[in-house]
Amino acid sequence: MTMVESFSNNSSLQYMLDRSAVEEVISGFALVQDVKKFMLVEKFLSEDVVFDYVSVFGGEPFSGRTNIFEWILTRIPGYDATQHLISNFQITIEGRFARVRSHVRATLVIDDSSCIIGGHYLHELHKEGDGRWRITLLRFTKLYSEGDAAVPVAAATRAAAWLADNPLVTDQEAWL
Repeated sequence: MTMVESFSNNSSLQYMLDRSAVEEVISGFALVQDVKKFMLVEKFLSEDVVFDYVSVFGGEPFSGRTNIFEWILTRIPGYDATQHLISNFQITIEGRFARVRSHVRATLVIDDSSCIIGGHYLHELHKEGDGRWRITLLRFTKLYSEGDAAVPVAAATRAAAWLADNPLVTDQEAWL
């Protein structure tokens, strides 16, 4: 047996593959928003995903892939630029379930104004029947913000105008 064959039979290889896939889902979900490929957002989310940004926006957590997609469209398109920097992943994987804690620093920009929001993410993911990891819970806990607090409010207004001018492509494949 070669070293490659021996390693490929080891459960630590599967753990490393799963860990890498989990990180890709989390960073990919943020990246498609930052590059404004909104139709790709849904591929990272389970059907019944729970979204909890209560520490930033108040209210209650809500659920459902479509609801989260629509919520994102009421905010992210209103920014000229966003950048989500996610780091310090602490990943626990047990079978088909993963729990991830990480740091996030989100920079939100309109014109010459910006707002930075920093905090912690808690992601829970499930490896679904198709072998893909998908987010089942996304909770953001805000630790601080700096810059212009009016930027997120202005983004919501601008996003509404953007949606009126940009009918969505409903064919997911057109965005791949």
